[in-house]
Amino acid sequence: MNMNISMKNYRLRDLSEAGALLVDGQKLVGISKEGNVCWFEFEDFDECKKISELFWFGDFKVNAKNYYDAITRLKSRIFQMQ
Repeated sequence: MNMNISMKNYRLRDLSEAGALLVDGQKLVGISKEGNVCWFEFEDFDECKKISELFWFGDFKVNAKNYYDAITRLKSRIFQMQ
């Protein structure tokens, strides 16, 4: 789980975690690329941290189709950057 604080935003590079945040309704404010690594940045650091902990401990439950759609949207945005 890689994260940095950028102002009050939550920054991470894990696609599956970003998908969980997106399906939860967290606002994606940007995707940046540093070398071969894509960074996802979401608003509301505290809420994202809470959701992230639930995700990593297996306690975050979502609709599988919605999660798949979120991952697909993120991948699409990444490939548009290339």
